Amino acid sequence: MESDLKSEQKDSEIQDSFFTNYKDLLVDYTEKRIELVKLEAIEKTAIVGGLSASFLLIILFSFMSIMFLSVMMGFLLADITGSMLKGFGLLALFYVLLLILVIVFRTSISKPISNLLVRVLAKEEGSHE
Repeated sequence: MESDLKSEQKDSEIQDSFFTNYKDLLVDYTEKRIELVKLEAIEKTAIVGGLSASFLLIILFSFMSIMFLSVMMGFLLADITGSMLKGFGLLALFYVLLLILVIVFRTSISKPISNLLVRVLAKEEGSHE
């Protein structure tokens, strides 16, 4: 009887030890998993921030180039038509037509940009560029 009691106590101690170790492992795993999620969020934020900054610079320099080319084209059209009003008016008409095209095709223009963002945000581990 006494040996059964000692055996049960020993089994109980082993079981308590197992659950204590298991609990410690579970807590450690949870903490590491939370840290991993935070690091992945930071990585994705950095990637999107970098892409945004480069796109903003591209847009800025493209806008400046288009502005200077537009002024040059306006003066060229003014020289061809013999009137500043007609030259810059034709250029304004071109930009209005371009605006209408962008409005009509806005979904086909915005979809590739949305897809790029989704690809960047959903990029899996190991597929770093």
